[in-house]
Amino acid sequence: MEVARVRRVRAVCLATAAFVLATLSGAGAQPAQPVQVELVDDGRGESVLTTSRTVAELLAERGVSVGPFDLVVPSPETPLREGLRVTVFRAIPVRVTADGVTREVPVVGRTVADVLARAGITLGPLDRVAPGLWEEVGPGREVRVVRVRQETVARRQVVPYRTVERVVPAYLPEPPRVLVEGRNGVVEHVYRLTYEDGRVVLKEKVATRVVQQGRPRVIRVGRAYVPSRGELARRPSLVVVATAYAPNHGRGVDGVTATGVRARRGVVAVDPRVIPLGSVVYVEGYGVGVAADTGGAIRGRRVDLCFDTPGEAYRWGRRVVRVYLLRKPSEDP
Repeated sequence: MEVARVRRVRAVCLATAAFVLATLSGAGAQPAQPVQVELVDDGRGESVLTTSRTVAELLAERGVSVGPFDLVVPSPETPLREGLRVTVFRAIPVRVTADGVTREVPVVGRTVADVLARAGITLGPLDRVAPGLWEEVGPGREVRVVRVRQETVARRQVVPYRTVERVVPAYLPEPPRVLVEGRNGVVEHVYRLTYEDGRVVLKEKVATRVVQQGRPRVIRVGRAYVPSRGELARRPSLVVVATAYAPNHGRGVDGVTATGVRARRGVVAVDPRVIPLGSVVYVEGYGVGVAADTGGAIRGRRVDLCFDTPGEAYRWGRRVVRVYLLRKPSEDP
């Protein structure tokens, strides 16, 4: 009895399985219901009645080949349904120049932004692109990317010091004497440089600061003192015999005076009993001088005038002249 019951259950299961398989086989063999879809290929559209099940089957049915860079929307594995729109976007070649390299990029999109995205080019905050990002491009067009960057640089400039002359009356010729040494100034200029594709196209000064303050050079310059006629008229004077000499020329004549002053033009040898040493005098035909020397032959109303060269002394010779006493040693300059 138990064996017979098991056999009946097995027979029912086999029959049920055979029915399911037969039903499935019959459904696969039935033809698909036709649907109306729209096919747009590179802007040209048509209405298609098809029994294809997927987008890929529809393209194969219509003989539409798709290149490796073309785009199909929706994707090829999408099932077809009534009223579905299938669009094929064709890639177009666009020349792109960036970073010194020109290449041809197949792109589906129509804007410059699409081209750059397809080429994997990222724009910096200052970069420029031509045509503009949202302009449309067609086959054969060229897109150019200009890399723009800015940097700030500091350049130091040396400002030479100026020379200030402090002019004082001089009774004897004297070289200029430095009172304060000069110091150059240093100024730092800050520039903003703009580069386009590695080349400087704009240089702007944005700041200036003083790194080191300069200092003028101050020199003391002796200016030959020339008394006015009015001053001479007010000063005491006397008539003397004036001879001439040159340093280191002649017996007993050297380059040092009795007061230690170097012998040069403007030094006058006098008799201290008549003209005190250190007095400032004016000698007619000679000019201003200082009584800074003496001599064994210089007695009474006689003076000996120093010249820089023997030739000048010989041309002077011996003369009778008037000497004016401009300033005594005790008087303030």
